[in-house]
Amino acid sequence: MHLLVMKRFVLGDDTGLGKCSTPDTFVSTGEGLVRLGELNPGGLEPDTFVPVDGRTVSIGGQLHPIKRFYYGGNKPTIRVRTRYDYGVEGTLVHPLLVRTPDGREVWKRLRELEVGDHLCVDRRSGSFAREEPELPLPDMSGSASNLKRYPLPTRMNPELARLLAYIVGESWTGSGYSATISQSREVNPESHADIEALVRSQFGYTGGKPSDTSVPPYSKEIRAYLEGLGIGRGLARDKCVPWPIFRSTRASIAQFLRGLFEAEGYVGPANISFSSASARLAEEVQMLLLQFGIVTKRDSGKVKGYDHIYWTVTVSGEGCRIFAREIGLITARKRAALEAFPPRMNTNHDVVPHARDLVMDLHARILQAVTRRGSNESRAGSGMKQFGNRLSGLQFVKSGRSNPSYKFLQRLLSCSEEAGTSPTPEHEALARVVENHYFYDPITSLDAGSAEVMDLEVDSAEHAYVAGGVVSHNTLQSIAATCYLWEKNPNLKVIVLTSKSAIEQWAGEFDKFTHSTRVYVSRGSPKQRAKV
Repeated sequence: MHLLVMKRFVLGDDTGLGKCSTPDTFVSTGEGLVRLGELNPGGLEPDTFVPVDGRTVSIGGQLHPIKRFYYGGNKPTIRVRTRYDYGVEGTLVHPLLVRTPDGREVWKRLRELEVGDHLCVDRRSGSFAREEPELPLPDMSGSASNLKRYPLPTRMNPELARLLAYIVGESWTGSGYSATISQSREVNPESHADIEALVRSQFGYTGGKPSDTSVPPYSKEIRAYLEGLGIGRGLARDKCVPWPIFRSTRASIAQFLRGLFEAEGYVGPANISFSSASARLAEEVQMLLLQFGIVTKRDSGKVKGYDHIYWTVTVSGEGCRIFAREIGLITARKRAALEAFPPRMNTNHDVVPHARDLVMDLHARILQAVTRRGSNESRAGSGMKQFGNRLSGLQFVKSGRSNPSYKFLQRLLSCSEEAGTSPTPEHEALARVVENHYFYDPITSLDAGSAEVMDLEVDSAEHAYVAGGVVSHNTLQSIAATCYLWEKNPNLKVIVLTSKSAIEQWAGEFDKFTHSTRVYVSRGSPKQRAKV
């Protein structure tokens, strides 16, 4: 940590200041998944800090209040991407949580990161709205008097969410008069029937008889309604998740994903995948799945015979079981493929790197605790047989051939508890790793740039929030922590010790982002400073 409080001293550096991400960064909030820019009240000058009321962010599955929003203007940035295509773009001093080769999890500024560093992807912070969002109805006042009107939903519901997914996945949306959904009655009779039923129940639409390959509606009003929900007119590469979905309940988001994977998904022998020509849609699907704790890999590539790039979001390992339980699919064919997954699925990527030393140290303590000794203190037996094969795979961890999985660590910890070695530092350190259950994703690229940036001050002991799936540090944490101390003791005097180059910035930030704080800057020789 870059902050150390000792009675009335704060040891600080420039990491306490100006930590920001770009507006397109996804943040999990109490109202669902939002982009950071949506929290911007607008009209702010660069380096402006404004209060935020009634908004929360999710950290480790718990909601914490947002105290203030910070607008930083345009600043130099670094864009970080990982093997699974998670990451953020932020200022050079924006800290991310990284697992280091010595087995610790520490904050590192973007400018300090290196390719190969393991970022902590948080799959426990998914948060969903408690109520379905209200939906706007289109203004058809300028239309012809004989325009047929329909009883369109004014609030999201799970069935409408699934229908929207079919439209996003299977409909050509270039027309202003229809949103015909392509689906073969012969190949996918269950999906075809499901779409027909949803169009009737959600839109009250009974005209335009469905064909063997598609399902209407043909309606200017319905098309305008869909446009108001974010399904605009464009090509496949322009598609995105409708905006109400992000603000919907868990049930509706699950149904949206179910419909989307039913439309454009594939269930293989060991994974589930979704493909799209839209980079934005693929990113949004990846972030929605992470809300359920499902880690996915996002790849891009060209398909033979086509000029443009296609994106694939792939679920594998434990994520397949979570998908089957939380999302599910509709057709018997795809459901059978889900049920055919083997009972044990774990990719060699969902493991804990840099844990060998902790594992071997805890194993040594267990061995010492259960070893039986004779009357002359000679070793009579190791006592490890009582654990059976629960520690199988230890030899691979010891040799460095593989990193431990979470299931292996859980078995090791249970052995430690039975052996009576659970209060040890090694046990507690590994127990924290298992509790956090981060997905450790190595960095594959670091690209310099410049962008508009902004950030949040979160009222929590962790001083962190999840941005783009990655654990990020809270902006102005040092100042926020100092204000917390002042709330407890208003008479406390604090000295900030920092580098000469950051003195004026610290003074300016205290003056800008706190109220009624008297700031003195001490310069000169020790004799001159003593007079302050």
